[in-house]
Amino acid sequence: MPLRYKLFFGLVVAVLASLGAVYAVATHFLISDAKGFIASEHARQMEGIKDQLVSYYSEHSTWDGIEKIFSSHGQNRGGAHGQGGAFLLTDPSGSVIYASSPGMNRPDLCSSSRFFSDGIPITISGKRVGLLFTAPLLGQFSDVEVRLLSSVERSIAYATVISLAVALLIGIVLVRFITAPFAQLTAATRAISAGDLTHPVPAGKNDEVGRLARVLDDLRVGLARSEEARKRMLSDVAHELRNPLAVVKAKVEAMLDGIQESDEENLLKVSERLEHLEGLIDELQDIALAEADELPLKRK
Repeated sequence: MPLRYKLFFGLVVAVLASLGAVYAVATHFLISDAKGFIASEHARQMEGIKDQLVSYYSEHSTWDGIEKIFSSHGQNRGGAHGQGGAFLLTDPSGSVIYASSPGMNRPDLCSSSRFFSDGIPITISGKRVGLLFTAPLLGQFSDVEVRLLSSVERSIAYATVISLAVALLIGIVLVRFITAPFAQLTAATRAISAGDLTHPVPAGKNDEVGRLARVLDDLRVGLARSEEARKRMLSDVAHELRNPLAVVKAKVEAMLDGIQESDEENLLKVSERLEHLEGLIDELQDIALAEADELPLKRK
């Protein structure tokens, strides 16, 4: 898999994980804050009925007949998703005194750990005589409030999706920007492997990729120098071989043509030239073995 795809997929995973965490945290806290705001508004609006309940209990010393107070406040408002104007009145121990709807009189609501702390206390002469709740205080909301909470959640989801799209677009640009120097290095490496040592490797910026490019360019320069030295050596070797061969050829042709005698003196001269050629060939073999790191070394 190409490097750009690896970087892009890694970026996608990181962005999805980050935005997923942001979405979960933002949804939790914003929805909780919205529910808290709705509940606090209901609690503020309950001050009037709270005063009436205090007056009623102070006058009668009992909650009997309290339905009259609640009926005057339109307790039946609301929708299928909760009674926005519903009420629940309990004694200090949590026993239900009055519930405006069956949905408010649920044992699981009254047994929750936050039940007593969420209620609005009704106190007379410093003594708590009851707890008053509205639907939002018990986690029940009207249709309008449910739509509001759903709108908040959708807004967070839309913002998350837009952020994801923007992050991916930026990621594509960044991946191309990061991998572009590697593409240049790949092209330069292929040119060097093909024997093209004339074009310098672009170094770019002074970062890791730039340092790698400079190292590769140093390698290109070294290979170019080695190639130039090899060509000079081959030229010198050809020159060194050409002279002895020419002398040997001339001597042999002269002896074959009868111009010179095939005596010991002439044969010794030919033998000397051949020994010289043999020495040059041995040196060439040693150079080839040394370049291949196969030249045997003898310790003295």
